[in-house]
Amino acid sequence: MANPEQIHLIRQGVETWNQWRNENPTVQIDLTEADLSEGDLSEANLRNADLNHANLEEAELIEANLVGANLVSANLSRTNLREADLSHANLTQANLNDVYLLAGFLRSANLQRANLVNANLIGANFWEADLSEAELTTANLSGGFFRKAKLNGANLSKAQLVQANLDYAELIGACLVGARLIEADLSYANLTDANALAANFQDAVMTGACLDRWRVNEYTNLNFAFS
Repeated sequence: MANPEQIHLIRQGVETWNQWRNENPTVQIDLTEADLSEGDLSEANLRNADLNHANLEEAELIEANLVGANLVSANLSRTNLREADLSHANLTQANLNDVYLLAGFLRSANLQRANLVNANLIGANFWEADLSEAELTTANLSGGFFRKAKLNGANLSKAQLVQANLDYAELIGACLVGARLIEADLSYANLTDANALAANFQDAVMTGACLDRWRVNEYTNLNFAFS
């Protein structure tokens, strides 16, 4: 359970919270299972905080520092994480349904089996992040940076990946049915066993991509810019 004193502090506002953190940099933050839904935590210092199973639904976390935070199974549905830093955070099985993560930074974050259905991830940085088996149906990842990211077994059906950078990414067994990858960079990406039925690869860069046993059909647009 969460530390009650820390719950009281964070509910006093971000200014009070950040000042306390600056004065107590070595104190472990325990907000396990805390209900912080609909709260305004923009620019809050939550670095390395334990927020597993916390409820942050519809909270404002604009430009928040969540580097290394534990958000396992946390509820971030419809949360505003615009430009937040979640690099190295653990979001395994977290609920990020309809999350707003425009230009967020998630380098090396763990999002295995996370729910990102209909998420707005435009321009977000997922360099070397692990999104294996994540649910990304209808998510908007356009302009996102997924270099060396792991998307093995992820469900990207009907997702928007226009101009996304997926070079060297792993998409083994991923579902790309109906996904739009127009002008995406898939250089040296691994799409072994991927399901790309009706996917749109118009003008995508596929140089060196591994396409072993991937599935396409007559509705798949294979007009690559480079292959």
